[in-house]
Amino acid sequence: MFWKEKQNNSEIFSFESNDRRSSYRVLPPANAPIVFKFGGEKVQMVNISAGGLAFKNKGFKSGDTQTIELLLPYQNVTLAPILEINTIDDQNVCHCRFREIGEDEVEAIHKYVLKRQKEVMQSQKASKNVTS
Repeated sequence: MFWKEKQNNSEIFSFESNDRRSSYRVLPPANAPIVFKFGGEKVQMVNISAGGLAFKNKGFKSGDTQTIELLLPYQNVTLAPILEINTIDDQNVCHCRFREIGEDEVEAIHKYVLKRQKEVMQSQKASKNVTS
């Protein structure tokens, strides 16, 4: 369920045209943004997968690396992976990969991604029932 098979839902996926990640990525809900510090700056996550995440650039450059502290909603666990900026796209979004991440941290991300998938599917189902 974490691999991309169908990429036709803009609420779940983003930046599909330049997508090089093999892991399923999700967007945080608008009412529960995920904020963390990178390079001393607070940044807001755009999307996340088990392989990495993306956030709006605040003056960083490709290759910048830092250990971050990340608290995912729905869980009582703080992740501390090393994050490296791979590329910065023309929309000024940093696309990053986790360089060092533990198995427990990957599992926590998988759980978060699965929960977000379920939320989005339930929301879509509910909106279809309302319009039908």
